Amino acid sequence: MSAIESMSLTSLTQELTVNHEQYFRSNVLLNMYPIFCGDERPTEFPGLYIHVFGGVANPAFNNEVIARTKGIVTGDTFKTAVGASAHTLIDKGIEAGVHSDNHAETGNTMSTEGDNPIGCGYIKLRQPISHIIAADPDKIIAKAEQLDPGLFTDPSDSHFAHQVVAAHAQLAADADFFASSSRQVAAGAIEAGAPAMLVLGDHGAKAGIISKIPETTIDSNAANEDNEAIFVHDSWAALDMLDMMPNAEQSSSRREREIADLIDAIGTMWALGVEEITVRR
Repeated sequence: MSAIESMSLTSLTQELTVNHEQYFRSNVLLNMYPIFCGDERPTEFPGLYIHVFGGVANPAFNNEVIARTKGIVTGDTFKTAVGASAHTLIDKGIEAGVHSDNHAETGNTMSTEGDNPIGCGYIKLRQPISHIIAADPDKIIAKAEQLDPGLFTDPSDSHFAHQVVAAHAQLAADADFFASSSRQVAAGAIEAGAPAMLVLGDHGAKAGIISKIPETTIDSNAANEDNEAIFVHDSWAALDMLDMMPNAEQSSSRREREIADLIDAIGTMWALGVEEITVRR
């Protein structure tokens, strides 16, 4: 990338963050607000919620990724991992859930019956997302380093990033892990006590924000009212939930978990058609 291209990209990402700052709300505590997906669409309810790609499925999947960087295969499936994640978070007073949309559902609630796909890209496209991450390791790691250079100050950081990408490749090829349909993965979380909600309409945003400012999130309904819809992944919340997974702090460092979260967020946004990504810090 040339110096001019780099300056242009910096200007664009700064503009992206500034334009949406008015929609971010503060004092959003993890145990006081529900956690749903980073989907940019309006919701069927007016309240505020924390945005984490996949909701309760996010710490479940990234915990599995980190385990595989250590050579550990837990034996879980995506469904059992998400259900266990829901139990863990509920026990800690965290209301992390799943979502669908009004295209995938016939009523105003999310059905747990059948195997037709749900309207959550993170869960529905989980295996393809990992394929995208694994397809070009150098490309996605370069993007991660460009977005958050502070995470890559030592060669060991880039080495771990390559281990994360390799873990995604393993998982993408693991048919047993993805044996259950997206609806049954979500149903497992709901059966464990996780909440569910619907978003409305079609995807339209081509930009995304990875937010690292703790206890803040976007009011996506307000942004939609002004035609400023944007994907948001509250990485601070994703990491706080990942910290709560069994043996997380014993098996990995917070820095490693940040690297894994960043790579997963980039891959998710790419799978959803996001063209411009910025980090809010």
